[in-house]
Amino acid sequence: MLAAAPECYITSFDKLLQSAGPQDAEQNLMHFLAKGLDLADLIEVRAPKPTLIVSTTRDMFSIQGVRDTYQEAQKAFQALGKTEQLAKVEDDAAHASTPKNREATYAFFQKYLNNPGSSEDQTVTIFSEEDLFVTPGGDVQKDRKGESLFSMNKKYAADMVQKRAQQSTDPKNIRAKAISYSGYKHPTASPSVLFSGKTQMETYTIEKYLLKGPGDYHLPVLWLKPVNTSGKAILLLDDRGKALALKQGELAHQLVSAGHEVIVPDLSGTGELGHGYMQGGDSVIEGIPLNLWYAGILTHKSLVAVRAEEISMLASFIKKSFTAPRPLAVVAAGTFTSDLLHAATFDNPFDGIVLLRPLASYQSITEERLYKAKFAMSAVAGAMQAYDLPDLVAGFRQSKLLLVNPVDATDQELGQEVSGSIFKSTLSKQSGQRSFLRTSVKPEEYGPTIGDWLK
Repeated sequence: MLAAAPECYITSFDKLLQSAGPQDAEQNLMHFLAKGLDLADLIEVRAPKPTLIVSTTRDMFSIQGVRDTYQEAQKAFQALGKTEQLAKVEDDAAHASTPKNREATYAFFQKYLNNPGSSEDQTVTIFSEEDLFVTPGGDVQKDRKGESLFSMNKKYAADMVQKRAQQSTDPKNIRAKAISYSGYKHPTASPSVLFSGKTQMETYTIEKYLLKGPGDYHLPVLWLKPVNTSGKAILLLDDRGKALALKQGELAHQLVSAGHEVIVPDLSGTGELGHGYMQGGDSVIEGIPLNLWYAGILTHKSLVAVRAEEISMLASFIKKSFTAPRPLAVVAAGTFTSDLLHAATFDNPFDGIVLLRPLASYQSITEERLYKAKFAMSAVAGAMQAYDLPDLVAGFRQSKLLLVNPVDATDQELGQEVSGSIFKSTLSKQSGQRSFLRTSVKPEEYGPTIGDWLK
């Protein structure tokens, strides 16, 4: 490409991550940052070909990042004796094409493509949308019976599933692949804990803690201790956050009312650790900040890996807090079921695992055109080449595992027959009735169902 003028995109990833976060999916290359690359590198490999960076000061793509990138890339052009062939123009606007920037772009291409004429932005009559149709209905895919991105991805995923069937299903092999794809690192240091207070309720006490996470942040944790205890402790991971989990009639309340100690944290991305300033941009879909998922793709550190490390640290904290050794069970609800499956695959300190409304498979995301965006947040990019969620379930031959109301990627319950077909190979391998599948369980029955199963 002889000359290029990228508009309203070029910035530096450090500034992008400090502001609106990564944006459109196609802009985020696998492990791009993990390999030490940045957008300046893409400009530098063009040197000394003519390049114009077109930017605006109030764009979602940080203007400071634009200036930093321009200054860095200039060195490559300077080294090749063509400093003037890298230029930058900026205008005071949001994410938009402005007259000033357009005229600068016209002049740039006129110069380097040898196309003389006026660079003044002119008022012209714009073609109607219908005038630009190449096909009768203006829909190439429909008119030419072509493929959509969804249909191509669905076929690609189905092909991966077939190829994966020839691979080893040994749990140790699956574990190694899951660690590799997710970017998980086992926490080595004992978590630092800050006790921040206590609240006395009518039948139980709430102890409040701040647990140092794997990064420079703390996990807020509530430990519910009933007056009359069953002696059982349950770590509850709710993808809606701990505040909703503790409401009257919700699962935490059901379990503590039955005499169980319940530990309820906010994991990364929920509750007090929610997505905060990432409220807009092109990547917030259905209220879900896919920016965070894209950041994991770029850094080779998935949200699944981050949460798995948090779960490992939580389990360590809880067990060290016991005055005497006793069992610890864990319950995950919603999208956190996928995170827990990975965490327990990597390092399983739990004596019982319960998954409430677990996504049955990552393959379901590729099969449902209108899948719920929330499930992407607990997916591992590229994982389907090596494993899927039922493969992780199959690894728990020596642990108690309860699956309650599995769902597809549209968040619809699958029922006993479909769920059984998905997990039949897994269930058939279980010895001594170690694994169970239950469907059509109502939310108000979650607590009693879990309590009975843990006996």
